[in-house]
Amino acid sequence: MANHHLGRGVTPLSLALTRTGVTAAISHTLLHWFGPLGPYAMLTVFFVLAAALTQVVSNVAAALVLSPLAIAVAASNHWSPDGLIIAMIVALSAAPITPLANKVFIMAMGPGHYKYRDFFKIGLPLTLVMFLLTVVITPILFPFTG
Repeated sequence: MANHHLGRGVTPLSLALTRTGVTAAISHTLLHWFGPLGPYAMLTVFFVLAAALTQVVSNVAAALVLSPLAIAVAASNHWSPDGLIIAMIVALSAAPITPLANKVFIMAMGPGHYKYRDFFKIGLPLTLVMFLLTVVITPILFPFTG
């Protein structure tokens, strides 16, 4: 229920970022820094951005902010946005570096007597494995060129 309300609250932010040109400015910056390195670098950027952002905001909010960026970056390069979106989705769902990455983790902390470092110890290696799998498999299943 909380995510439902959060999604409604962040959707206007996502639209505002796009309509005011902030999304375009950020996508141009990403293209300037990472575009020359190619689509795999951009896939990496979106995975890392999503994994980092989901540690501090909900995955719904992160998706609503990052999706327009991924679409803009892909459009600028004449790529299909599918690979960037999939990389983002995987990172938002499989980056348990802190308990804040998922509300279920926070609920488990008390009864399990877990600490932040416990999530980091298992979450960082798991996130790295998911990153490697995502970078290898995503372009095969969702090629950059349509």
